[in-house]
Formats: sequence, C-alpha cells, structure tokens
Amino acid sequence: MFAVDMTKCSKDVDILDNALQIIYRAQDIVTYHLTRGRLAGADLIIRPKVRHFSWAAVDHMEKIITAGEQAAEEALLQIRQILGL
Repeated sequence: MFAVDMTKCSKDVDILDNALQIIYRAQDIVTYHLTRGRLAGADLIIRPKVRHFSWAAVDHMEKIITAGEQAAEEALLQIRQILGL
C-alpha cells in the first residue's frame, strides 16, 4: 500500500493564551495521531513538500500539485521495487 502524507506541520507552542488556541492545539494533536495510525500500514509514504500550506490554500494549488508531482517522481524507483517492476 502506498500513502501520501500532506499533514500540515504543527507549530511548537510555549503558552496557550486562550480557548481558541487550546482548541487548535488539540486539533493538531488529534490530527497527528490519526495520521500516524492511517500511515502505519503503508509500504511507502510519499511526503510532498507542502506541510507549510493550510488545507484551505487553494490559491497555491499549482505549487501544491507541482510538489506532489515532484515527490511522486522521486519515489518512482521505490514504487517499482515494491511492485517488482
């Protein structure tokens, strides 16, 4: 099984000043653990360099697609080895 990990990079936070920051931090932690569980069974994980983009970064879609294409190209040798090609 192949997987693509596009999880946004979580920021280190020293102090959480308000309830909204706490909610966002909790969401980051849940997302991190859910993603680890989903990726655990993958034979190969492709990680495009898009972790600095939000899920809503539609204005950067061309950059995101290009990064995905580059990551897939870089993983082709490993994909072929796994598939026995």
